[in-house]
Amino acid sequence: MESRSSQRPHWDPDAHVWYVTSFGQNLDLSGGTPDQPAYLTRLDREGALLDQQVFEIGGDLLGVASLGGRLYVAHGNELLEADPNRGDVRPIEIPGAMFLHDVATGRGAVYVSDTGANRIYRYTPGGSVETYSNDAALTAPNGIVVEEDGILVVTLGAFPPNPATPGAVFRVSDDGAAERFGTVSAALDGIERDGDGWVVSEFGGKIWRLDAAGRGTLVRDLTIDGLASSADIGFDPVRRVMLIPDLVGNSLHLLRL
Repeated sequence: MESRSSQRPHWDPDAHVWYVTSFGQNLDLSGGTPDQPAYLTRLDREGALLDQQVFEIGGDLLGVASLGGRLYVAHGNELLEADPNRGDVRPIEIPGAMFLHDVATGRGAVYVSDTGANRIYRYTPGGSVETYSNDAALTAPNGIVVEEDGILVVTLGAFPPNPATPGAVFRVSDDGAAERFGTVSAALDGIERDGDGWVVSEFGGKIWRLDAAGRGTLVRDLTIDGLASSADIGFDPVRRVMLIPDLVGNSLHLLRL
């Protein structure tokens, strides 16, 4: 399905719908593409369009996650809290933020990666924003998944991505310390829990699965299917269905594992 520079799908297990953010422009690293309003789209479980624009806003929308019936969306250097039914949007300022990327929720909080500032923030609804980790190992942090005893983060390794400095997977404990986890090394974009392991997207068009010990297995080389990239993934763990944005190809693809 076509979608203008889709960046991050999110499966809402309560509403049984996908939410997908889109850039306010097609991907053009030269900066030559005129900016357009970004928007959040709602799809049904099979990827069919329900609402083209849950809400629209200037600038770029990136990561999105749900918590307590609200959506939390990365928007430049601020976090947006949105009502998915009314489309109301409230900005949450994050002082010092440079380029907020992925959003994940769990343990009653919202976690946001800052790829530009090499930080992870935590926001407790009704409370304040704090820096969760600024460990130097987190070079260009991107995808996040919340665990019982901390978070897992995948990194690009450089921003913009550079094959000479690949990213990796890190465990981050609640004291902010990051430790390398597993052996997968590439410009990594998204991560989601899959049973006793995790599925990870590599921006170059590959999907990996990590087992509980961090051992990586290549699940799918999407370039064989004609995809030019695989950005931050969404995942329905019950049906084991993944929604993959091809940021370069401006399209979305369902993959059943």
